[in-house]
Amino acid sequence: MNTEKSQYPYVSEFNVVWKNDTDKELTFGNTFAIQKLVGKE
Repeated sequence: MNTEKSQYPYVSEFNVVWKNDTDKELTFGNTFAIQKLVGKE
């Protein structure tokens, strides 16, 4: 998984690129959240 940029200022949305380098099919059915780790928080 990669983002378009390596760093973002505060944003409410951004695009993510999913890449599958295997011969297996990927299926996503669950919602998820991305969180930022700052120090230990």
